[in-house]
Amino acid sequence: MIRAIIFDLDGTLADTEPLHFEAFARVLHSEGIELDRAEYFSRLIGLDDRDCFATVLRENGRRVTDGALAALTAALLAAYPSLSAEAIAGHSDVAPGRKTDPWPVFDWTRFRVLLKERLAAE
Repeated sequence: MIRAIIFDLDGTLADTEPLHFEAFARVLHSEGIELDRAEYFSRLIGLDDRDCFATVLRENGRRVTDGALAALTAALLAAYPSLSAEAIAGHSDVAPGRKTDPWPVFDWTRFRVLLKERLAAE
C-alpha cells in the first residue's frame, strides 16, 4: 500500500536544473546556437522542453516544425540520459484542467510518434 508520494519540484529536494541547462546548451550548440546560462535561468525555466526549443529556434530565425522539435528532443534525451521519451510531457499532462499548453493546437500524439521513430533510428 502506498502511504506517501513525494513530488520534487526542481530545487526542492534536488536541483537538477544546472544539468538540464548543460544538456540543452549541448544540443543547441550542435545546431550552431549558443545558449547563455544567465539567459536560460532568467527566461526559459518554467517552459517545457518543447516550448524551450521552440522559443530558442524562433529567436534564432529557425523554422519550428514537428520534425525539428522531435530531433532536438531526441538529442536532449541522448545528452541527458535520466530523461525518457515517456517523461516528455506538456503542461496539460502534468496538471490537467488546471494548466494548458501554450500551443493548444500542438499534436502531442504525432510528436511522440516522431520522437520514438527518431530514437529508434539512433
